[in-house]
Amino acid sequence: MKFICFETGVLLLALASACSDTSAAPSESSSSETSAPENEAESGEAAETSAPAPEPDEPAPEPEPPQIPTSLVDLLHVGGARVAASSVYEGNLSQVARLVDGDVETAWNGETGELQPVLAIELPEGRVGSAIELIPGYAKAGRNLDLFTANLRVREIEVVQASGETSRHTLDIESRELQRIEFPEGLSSSFLIRVVSTEPGSRRDFREVCISELRVMGTGEAGTASPQTSLYEVVSGVETVNAAQAAGEELLGLLGDEQPSDLEDETASAIRTRIATTEGLHITAITLSPDMDGRTPLDPRGIYSKSGDERVYCTFRLENPDEEATEVTLGWENDAGESRSEPRAIPVPSRRRFGHNRYTSLHWRRTGEYHCVIRNAEGDELARASFDLGE
Repeated sequence: MKFICFETGVLLLALASACSDTSAAPSESSSSETSAPENEAESGEAAETSAPAPEPDEPAPEPEPPQIPTSLVDLLHVGGARVAASSVYEGNLSQVARLVDGDVETAWNGETGELQPVLAIELPEGRVGSAIELIPGYAKAGRNLDLFTANLRVREIEVVQASGETSRHTLDIESRELQRIEFPEGLSSSFLIRVVSTEPGSRRDFREVCISELRVMGTGEAGTASPQTSLYEVVSGVETVNAAQAAGEELLGLLGDEQPSDLEDETASAIRTRIATTEGLHITAITLSPDMDGRTPLDPRGIYSKSGDERVYCTFRLENPDEEATEVTLGWENDAGESRSEPRAIPVPSRRRFGHNRYTSLHWRRTGEYHCVIRNAEGDELARASFDLGE
């Protein structure tokens, strides 16, 4: 049997394996016939050919930058992740779960008037996030009202990693789809997401920051991601309904010893609140602030000074499930439970929800700890919000 090779430029190199080698040993077959030389035609006449010129070496390719893997899973749903929010709407702590429930038609809503809330994330041990995905608003389009365009939308966020490194990212406020922010070098095991700026919606009375969905994407073993089953733990106090304090205490724990110093300041000034659990008339939210914009508290905080602040407003909301007319009292007490004046009676109308605010002046008070205390008509404490007063 003869093997015939045809030289066609560089194709000879590609076909070399299909050609016989004249220096090879004879076949183990019993036949005495051997293959013809490489350059011999079938007629037996030798064909003189010239070898192709070698091609120049190609330059080595430049190293590519780190790439985000395409097959990512949501690390918040593989077990062991934790999520905390600095505030929730009307003290409803279940709002935090709506961040990660996989349903784009639900949303976490922050407290009314808090335009720069903070989310804290702690990833499962051993997992490294490489991207954050979120929807920068309330994505639901209702039958009579589009909640995406009616509510505030998040225009810019800041990501604060455990080392203190920060990065700012602009979001598309016209898109209600998940938007990805990539971190090729990886995210720290715990980090913060701060809302920096928002876009007002068509309903100017809607003053709550909304995010329909949050995901932290990273690599994982096949089959470990389960978007239908949320395994994260919502970080919040049991008795504290005001989530600014409930989450604030936990944020420091999430970041360990390397938390940014300004976070310590925010947590130190958080409002300490306590709300009783009852089936009847009950408080759903209570907060303190130095000023008001209509019914919206401005700059809620728990530390005041006699030289820098004139007043403290106590704002509360309640549920009246029986819708019966009644009353509550609001009083200002020191740490010993004493008050210089009688609590003020506040009529509650015969409707399901009611909100109100009262203020006290600070210039005549001594320094120390004080409490705004709400009680029902029977004198039972419904809620309190505490603050510290300095010079």
